[in-house]
Amino acid sequence: MKPRNPSVFVILILASQFVRESDGSPTVEIVLRDNGYEGIVIAIHNYVKEDTQLIQKIQDTFTAASAFLYTATNYRTYFRNITLLIPLSWSNKPEYEMATFETFEKAPIVVQKPNPLHGNVPYVKQYGDCGVGGEQMHLTPAFFNDLTIPDNQGPLDRVIVHEWGHLRWGLFDEYVTDVNQSWFYMHNGEIHPVACNSEIQGEWSPSAACERRDDVTGLPPPECKFIPNQDQSQQVTASIMYAQWINTIASFCNNNSSEPHNYHNKIPENRQNRLCQGQSSWEVMLQHEDFKNNVNLPRLMIDTTPTFNIVKTGRRRVVLVLDTSGSMAVGCHGKRTYDILMNQLYTTLLIVSIIISMVFITLSALNDSLAAFTSDLNALKESPALISSSPVQGNRIERLHRDTTHFILNVIDDDSFVGIIQFSSDATVLSEMKKIDYASRPQIAASVPYSANGGTNFGAGIRAALQELKESQLSLKGASLLIITDGQFSYTSDVTDEVYASGVRVDTIAYTQAAEDSLRVLSDRTGGSYYYVSDDETSTELLDSLTSTITDRPVDNYEQIPINIADFVLDLSNNNETGSLFVDSSVGNHTVFTFTYSVILQEVRLTSPSGDIIDSNANEYVLYEELKQVCITIQGIAEAGSWNYYIYVTNSNQLVTITLKSRITDVTNEPIKVRGILGRSYLNYMEDPTLVIYAEVTKGGIPVMNADVLATVNRPTGGPKDLVLRDSGSGGDIVNGDGIYSAFFVDFSICSYDVCTYGVKITATNYNDKATINQYGIFSSAFPINPENTLENVTTVSADLFSRVASGGAFDVQDSPQNEGDILDVHPPSRIHDLKVQETSYENSSIVLTWTAVGDDRDQGKGTHFDINIGKYSRKDGLYS
Repeated sequence: MKPRNPSVFVILILASQFVRESDGSPTVEIVLRDNGYEGIVIAIHNYVKEDTQLIQKIQDTFTAASAFLYTATNYRTYFRNITLLIPLSWSNKPEYEMATFETFEKAPIVVQKPNPLHGNVPYVKQYGDCGVGGEQMHLTPAFFNDLTIPDNQGPLDRVIVHEWGHLRWGLFDEYVTDVNQSWFYMHNGEIHPVACNSEIQGEWSPSAACERRDDVTGLPPPECKFIPNQDQSQQVTASIMYAQWINTIASFCNNNSSEPHNYHNKIPENRQNRLCQGQSSWEVMLQHEDFKNNVNLPRLMIDTTPTFNIVKTGRRRVVLVLDTSGSMAVGCHGKRTYDILMNQLYTTLLIVSIIISMVFITLSALNDSLAAFTSDLNALKESPALISSSPVQGNRIERLHRDTTHFILNVIDDDSFVGIIQFSSDATVLSEMKKIDYASRPQIAASVPYSANGGTNFGAGIRAALQELKESQLSLKGASLLIITDGQFSYTSDVTDEVYASGVRVDTIAYTQAAEDSLRVLSDRTGGSYYYVSDDETSTELLDSLTSTITDRPVDNYEQIPINIADFVLDLSNNNETGSLFVDSSVGNHTVFTFTYSVILQEVRLTSPSGDIIDSNANEYVLYEELKQVCITIQGIAEAGSWNYYIYVTNSNQLVTITLKSRITDVTNEPIKVRGILGRSYLNYMEDPTLVIYAEVTKGGIPVMNADVLATVNRPTGGPKDLVLRDSGSGGDIVNGDGIYSAFFVDFSICSYDVCTYGVKITATNYNDKATINQYGIFSSAFPINPENTLENVTTVSADLFSRVASGGAFDVQDSPQNEGDILDVHPPSRIHDLKVQETSYENSSIVLTWTAVGDDRDQGKGTHFDINIGKYSRKDGLYS
């Protein structure tokens, strides 16, 4: 039987409130209501110089794009409202409002400096499979200002709609995107150009290359390109996902054979056919929530001009809302310690009940409360999340105190404003909002709580945080509440109403499985982030989550944001331990090594790449006895290379947590970054247990290939699961070599809660010196009018040795398996996307095929065999059926 969950009714109330507020209220996601898109955010990067004319040109372009989108979708969609996010570095103006949930990192459309691979050509990063919308549309100032752009891309409004197909509906390009692929295909013994519609006409160029033929395929080599005519003799009207600049093209291709000018050609080898199994753009679009079940049918609109709202990024304002209820003092020593505490409390409550009964005091309300509390204790006592026998150390409040103190001292950026609220049975302001600088950091950090008792009055903590922001005369709009809690609690919709009306963003860290289920909903609703922290002290989840709230959301001050190079826990079995940490050349400013111990640490020594030794006698060395932590801050710029550490302890049975953070040294030498992305943050195990975990590894926007990328998934039971992420173009990964590493997660664990939470940590390294940096483009972008110089000059350069760590966030699972017999085996092998003919021999009547192997469960495990079927039918006759 599942433990009683007192939050069920609260969740239902919140859900109904969300439905009531959905009509006409601001949204952190793009939604389509009555044919009009709302919630679109276009964010301008801090590196873009202030230019008020750019704002007007963005508005003009998207106004024209709205009209073109309306006709291209058969009068079913247009852009109703758009918010422009202006960077903090730009001047204040009366018409600029304060930003709320809008951030550059989460904006669906961004305007930034040119990507070295793409220049000023727009593109969309796509992580998911067919029909899954892209991550961001990337534009540049020159796209709007340079008059030569339309000469090679076509009208800007058409380019925007092409990219919108990638971003919103998960469509893919219908032209050749692989540098090693021929621009032609063979059908019925004839050579045809790769195009979405077989009626499209054009030229082969250059002629010398086009005269050659491949020995295996009989096709012209990749150097021979097909260049469509901008003016077509046939009235070809599709497709926007092929060449949006052809004068007659005005729509997306479909599968209606009675419309030959619009009819999709499923035979050519292009990304749309390969990933969407031959479906046309319209077939994929009609399965999207925008159009599924005949919603948003054609509607006559006299004016499709969007309304524009301009908001500006503000300084970072964070209120730490910390749970200090009695459960936060629970030790993480396993079942025995917890049982002793619970049995003592349970016995005390029974004695009190007996005394009350003996003196005949009629206190029905008190007895009811005691009965309910006793019931909750019984349920809590049986909770599998709290009876783990894992030999971990410390307790929750100590860990919160230590990691939050480190967060204030070393992570959050200067010029931010920080306040601290603690809540248990009521709420207390521990530190008023103060500006972060060198002098204030220790003062604020000294206010972090280190004791815990009482109940869990979550509503009081929220209201105290909002009140503190008001009294500090700092705008609530765009401020962040960073909530850490392990408790179940109830609160009325009035509290959530206040949060939503205030415009604050809520980041939540769910501490253990006992934490309230609705935390994720609160974060999703306000544009915040959601994280999970287990009781296992051998993990660095809490510090990773705290750090991620800053690194994933910089406020125009990228040089101040720490790069998380490494963090891990050593379980010492000997009295001494040695190892090394690598600092690469793109970082080195304000480099901080920390060593946190669980019992006592006798000595820590650090040796630089050039041999200099830093020990307890050095100025850089600071011991925080209360935190059980040694902190070594390198003065100036840290040397690039291997830093060796030596740890000596007298008690070998303890844990030592090691972290390394640093900042960039030169804004022109952008560092390698890793970012974790979840395919979704919620799933129902019994309905669809499918989840893909992604990690993007880039340097200055350029993909980093051949890195070793690992996702560590902390599960409710059964211990963490390591998942290797690959950039191979197979399984959960759709494109090879784009710097996006992916894998399916299929190892769900037993969990008896109504909703169970999983946390994800991403680690990317190049210790084997195999990682390279791509020098050509592979993201989804519009087909140029003159492709003569595209996809050429392909080069790669070696990446530095490096290490990076990032939080991948958390996801919730409903209807989890209750026992081993409930675990489903429903995952088929992934589709094979890259089947190719490598070699043919007429003499031996043989064909050599190549493909990337997939797993028994999606891309996990090993399949037992592959079935190869040979038929006489063509793709056109049903290869995809």
